[in-house]
Amino acid sequence: MLNPNIYKSQAEYWKNLPIIDRSIKACVHLEDEEDIFFWNTILQKCDAGKYHYIPYSKSKEGHDTHGCEQCLKFLPFLSDTFFICIDSDYRYLLQQPNIDAKHYVLQTYTYSWENHLCEKSSLKANCKSVGLISNFDFSFFLSELSHILYKPLLILLHSKQHDDKEITDKEFNGCLPKQCHRKELEDSGKQLLANILGRFTELIDKHKPYIEELNLDNESKRYEQLGLTEDNAYLHIRGHNLFDLLGYIGKLLCREQELHFKDDILKRGFKTENYWEILHIISDVKSLGL
Repeated sequence: MLNPNIYKSQAEYWKNLPIIDRSIKACVHLEDEEDIFFWNTILQKCDAGKYHYIPYSKSKEGHDTHGCEQCLKFLPFLSDTFFICIDSDYRYLLQQPNIDAKHYVLQTYTYSWENHLCEKSSLKANCKSVGLISNFDFSFFLSELSHILYKPLLILLHSKQHDDKEITDKEFNGCLPKQCHRKELEDSGKQLLANILGRFTELIDKHKPYIEELNLDNESKRYEQLGLTEDNAYLHIRGHNLFDLLGYIGKLLCREQELHFKDDILKRGFKTENYWEILHIISDVKSLGL
């Protein structure tokens, strides 16, 4: 049986929980249980304390449901004692309305929280801290990858902005391999980068008539105002694709050491300063006045 008031009633309970239990600073609805690691790190840095995390909630049909769309069902009922934390996906770059701290919505600003684990300065620091022995320069690789991704990403965003479905997420994400060969990692992945460039070049050639009608300079200026540049484009693509690719590269690099790249390096932590995407999150949290 459908219950149209289920979101309001759940929200009221979570709004009041910090009043009933004074040890709780706020109730926080997340997309999934895996997100607790990232958001708790941020919240503890900004305002340390106990937060009640909600990884799923009831749908109108009464089912336990998670995900971003489920979080957004609570948008009319949020407050400083009950707010949501979501992955931006492309919502920030497309300027979807009401997705901001004023409406008690915290977002990643990168595509997802996994992108923050792949941020090049954090990754470099984590590799050094665990003593990874490798000539592979992740900063070089990610910088070059970001430049390769930039133009295709602008084209994808234009297609999304106009909802013309000219270029799909599947096409774009399909240009990023999930695995690679050890040989491709020589010279910090120059051959792998060349292969990825080849895939995106094919994608652009496939949609050449559409792209010729675009003014990419205007698109570049539009998104530069939102913080998207050639240097950080890699933080704004689907996080799973980036995380999985780096995880596989790291797996190959760690074969001769007793290291698990994803657990020991990628998931080791992330910097909470030095780049605007993380600084915006911290600013949003502080604006809630917890």
